[in-house]
Amino acid sequence: MPSPGDIQYTGAQRNKEDIVDFFASYFADKSRPLEALEIASGDGTHVACLAEAFTHVTWTPSEADEAIFDALRYGLSTIEVQRYKKSPKPPKRSSQFVEAFDICPYLILNIHSSHIEEIRSLRLMWILLYYRSRVNDLANVKPMLELKIDTGCDLPNHRNAFDIIFNANMIQIAEFSCKEALFALVAKTLKTGSGSRMFLYGSFADEGGAIAAESNRKFQAFLKALNPNFGLREVGAVVAVAEKNGLVLEADRDMPANNKMLVFKRA
Repeated sequence: MPSPGDIQYTGAQRNKEDIVDFFASYFADKSRPLEALEIASGDGTHVACLAEAFTHVTWTPSEADEAIFDALRYGLSTIEVQRYKKSPKPPKRSSQFVEAFDICPYLILNIHSSHIEEIRSLRLMWILLYYRSRVNDLANVKPMLELKIDTGCDLPNHRNAFDIIFNANMIQIAEFSCKEALFALVAKTLKTGSGSRMFLYGSFADEGGAIAAESNRKFQAFLKALNPNFGLREVGAVVAVAEKNGLVLEADRDMPANNKMLVFKRA
């Protein structure tokens, strides 16, 4: 069985330090306690490193994937654990699986192969071990919320509750309506104070849908092969949806590995 240190969610692991560095200026005043929501937390890589770096910020992670949420809440079933123990090495990975895992591990459940059930069990085991080893012991991380970003989604008990809302690498791997639902939710849950911000991280298309970076073009082709409605979103299209929900773009920051951090505030 792998140790927590063996778990690697490649995309999140690669960019976590860059994201912490970015947030340093926003969280500089450590005398001011802040409440933060992360939407689509996955295995907790980002929320763990951010909670460790900024102890005056209390984080609430959330996740839509029922399999991930149940794994974190209840643990894996005895059958799944026994299956893993009998085969401690991962199944032979097809080239499609390797490419998918390197590009975006959160898409693994969408990959069809003869090993899909084994891959699913291994993935949930890794998530469970990582989350419990890194996140559960952090005093400034609240229990994970089960939250699916779709039309009509809501957190009625968290109206104007968060100073910070952070979402990474989600809108590319979802239907366009997910983006609209995301900003509608932010409009309900972001505090009304002038210091509140929403941060959106990931790869984006340029105006007109052009994609300059080769790595992003490969990512786009991969996403479109999975689902024609997936793909990198134009910054302008994202900003337009934000403005419909009372949010305006404050900053568009280039990040390493051809990513961006978009920062929104209330109009």
